[in-house]
Amino acid sequence: MVSEDLSELFKEYCVLARMTAVRINQWVDLVSEFLIRLEADLPEIQHTFRISHPGKVVEAEPGLSDPHCDGRTVIIVTCETGFKLVYKPKSMGLEKEYFELYAWLNSRGETILPFKIVNVINRGSYGWVEYVEHLPMENKEEITRYFQKSGMFLSLIYAFDDIDFHSENVIACGEEFRDLHTSQD
Repeated sequence: MVSEDLSELFKEYCVLARMTAVRINQWVDLVSEFLIRLEADLPEIQHTFRISHPGKVVEAEPGLSDPHCDGRTVIIVTCETGFKLVYKPKSMGLEKEYFELYAWLNSRGETILPFKIVNVINRGSYGWVEYVEHLPMENKEEITRYFQKSGMFLSLIYAFDDIDFHSENVIACGEEFRDLHTSQD
């Protein structure tokens, strides 16, 4: 159909034509906004994620979450050096607070095992977060620690009466239990 004239299709299905135009405009807005923000925030990104020169962006993978705020979605950025970063077009305040709580609990020795702290930049209406990769567990000890950390994490979710933690929002990173609120969603 793309190689043919779509005018007849859009005449018959005018709502499809309108929705197609809306989605194209939303995509253009998302990409241009993302590029402007990446360029503006690059010095803070380099400082926060301790990377002197990430290199050129070789891949930007959008559409990794439910669309919010006029079709905006999460984008994973991959640079030529292999550095990966997650852009979220929403406030990262809650995620930043979670990791500050984890760091505080770690510093006080309040946990059986330390939580992994993920770097987050909150820019108000959007933010950047360290990419968390799916990794397998290597041995029985890691499996045991994974389930211990999962229980610790779930107890915090319960204590704060949190929601939206389901299989699509959870990632296993070796022995670490990561919720995608704080990584890719």
